[in-house]
Amino acid sequence: MAEAYLAQRTPRVEVAPAGTHALIDEPADDKAIAVARAQGLSLEQHRARQLEERIAREQDLILVMEKNQLEWVRNNLPFARATTFLLSHWRDGDNVDDPYRRGQYYFNTIYDRIQQCLDEWVARIQPARRA
Repeated sequence: MAEAYLAQRTPRVEVAPAGTHALIDEPADDKAIAVARAQGLSLEQHRARQLEERIAREQDLILVMEKNQLEWVRNNLPFARATTFLLSHWRDGDNVDDPYRRGQYYFNTIYDRIQQCLDEWVARIQPARRA
């Protein structure tokens, strides 16, 4: 959900999703697809992939949802420490919970939180518009 929203908000920025404990090649959860569809986004082509060294080295910024993922990156990909942040870094620095295996209401709630957190990042990474 974060990938689709960020890609929509920053069309000039390449968004390359990967997880720290990905179910490799699995599609997005049906509930995530429903949330995205309701927002005019598509997750139909999404397939999970593991964050690995090659992928991490290609990124200018890595956003993770939870503090344990931040620690995982720091421990497994130490070269990426300076470019890895919590999604909620500019809001409250708390975890953005993974809604996997939860109900539709929880997916909707987490999507709202993702959207709020990403709006903070977009304000900082999007080039300033000229008047």
